[in-house]
Amino acid sequence: MSRNLIIPDRFCYEKQPIATLTQPALLVQGTYYTVLDVRVPMRVIYLSMKHDNAANSAKTINMRVTIDGVVMTCAADAAGTDNTIYYFYADPTADALLSTTTVYNAGYYEDLRGNSLKVEIVMTGAPAADDILYGYVQYEIYRRG
Repeated sequence: MSRNLIIPDRFCYEKQPIATLTQPALLVQGTYYTVLDVRVPMRVIYLSMKHDNAANSAKTINMRVTIDGVVMTCAADAAGTDNTIYYFYADPTADALLSTTTVYNAGYYEDLRGNSLKVEIVMTGAPAADDILYGYVQYEIYRRG
């Protein structure tokens, strides 16, 4: 008697270089700046951002993440303490993000995977002439092997 052996597709996620954006001074309040825009099967590891200015003053900031057409932002802007990294992660109760200064994986409650990803950052507070926004996305691309 012969048996048919079924071997499932092998797959893995391949780590990508961290996508970064340094948006220099002359920010426009409420304007979204793109950190990453990819259209490949992927998963998100970390989402983070910060801002910096010479006066060390806090400015409210936020992030918008779109995965397969589903748009997520934080209902409440991050406080934006100067030069403090804010981590964004999926809200387990809604298509939304939460933010914290504690290191949280983006998929802490809910895995963030899909076939397309766009990550944008915004300063929602009034920017000063020397404010700079920084955005960071750690992600992996799905590979069949």
